[in-house]
Amino acid sequence: MLHALVDGDAEDYRMLADMLTYLEAWPALGELIAQAGRSGDADVREIGEEFYRSHRGLLP
Repeated sequence: MLHALVDGDAEDYRMLADMLTYLEAWPALGELIAQAGRSGDADVREIGEEFYRSHRGLLP
């Protein structure tokens, strides 16, 4: 699923992160956060950092 976001922008990452949070899909959210951290886009990295800070206690 996450391979589809290779060309995703910050809005795509935020929408998916919000959905994964709503579904309490913590392993998938952790993968998304890690992928965001490797992005060349500073806005995408910031979303990853934001979701990590907000949910780190729930991530595997």
